[in-house]
Amino acid sequence: MGNGSPSYQWITSHWSHVSNYSHGPLIYLIAAGLVWWKRQELFAQAICPVAWGSVLTALSTIVISRTVVVLRLSARLGKSDEAGRSKGVL
Repeated sequence: MGNGSPSYQWITSHWSHVSNYSHGPLIYLIAAGLVWWKRQELFAQAICPVAWGSVLTALSTIVISRTVVVLRLSARLGKSDEAGRSKGVL
């Protein structure tokens, strides 16, 4: 994600304007610090894939894709509803 991506722009704007989320930029620094702090233990771990990881990935993909579809449909319906109201149709 670069600086020009809509997601990055939204999240940085959200962090800047909503006080509940003003700590957001610190999360990346804390996560990076934890990884650096535990790097010896992380590199020492044996890599052994598990079968349920694929199942979890597939289920997550299904949930996220369905959510995106529902959000897009609701946005389209909201726009058509607003257009109808402005023309006096509804």
